[in-house]
Order: sequence, then structure tokens, then C-alpha cells
Amino acid sequence: MHFVRNTAKLRMDSALTFGVLLAMLAYFHGDKPWGPPLFYGGLAVSVLAKSLPGFLPLFLVPLHALFAENFHLL
Repeated sequence: MHFVRNTAKLRMDSALTFGVLLAMLAYFHGDKPWGPPLFYGGLAVSVLAKSLPGFLPLFLVPLHALFAENFHLL
């Protein structure tokens, strides 16, 4: 019951989770024209919800590229 009561209201943790998931969805569909703008939109939502933890997608992207052996420095 505690879970249902906490998820019924929009809290900052829920907004952070939504922003990170939105950014990750957009990252994995980055070849589509809506991918990059949606990535930064999700990042903006998560940063506005909780400042420093909202930057998590920016650290997950290079980590994913490193593990996928697709990482290149500029």
C-alpha cells in the first residue's frame, strides 16, 4: 500500500526516473530525427527534478559506448 500511495503523486524521484528513462529511450533510438532532441529533453527533465543525479544519462552514454567497443575520442 505504501508503494501505491507514493506513486499516486508526482514526486521528484518519479520525475527523475521519467527523465532518465526518456533520455535512455532517445539514446537507443538516436538514428531517428526525434532521438537527439528527446535525449536532451529527458536530460532537462531529470536535471530540473534533482540537479546532480539528473546528469546520470551523460555518464551512461560513454559507458555504453565503451562496453559496445564503439567509443572514440574526438
